[in-house]
Amino acid sequence: MTVLVFNQRSVDEILSLIRILGGLVGAQVRAESLVSDYSSRIAQCRAISSQQLRRPRVYFEEWV
Repeated sequence: MTVLVFNQRSVDEILSLIRILGGLVGAQVRAESLVSDYSSRIAQCRAISSQQLRRPRVYFEEWV
């Protein structure tokens, strides 16, 4: 039995995981399309947020 473990720590790692999973299940084209769509949306968010004068502070805590 094959066990795969993923531990993404960044958006780029998540996008890479989508590509890997797409390859594993034979859906490479769909995975690339999804990554392209997400990348475009992320770029739009970055462009909009870069124009904001006020940058709120954010605290994030993750329980494992």
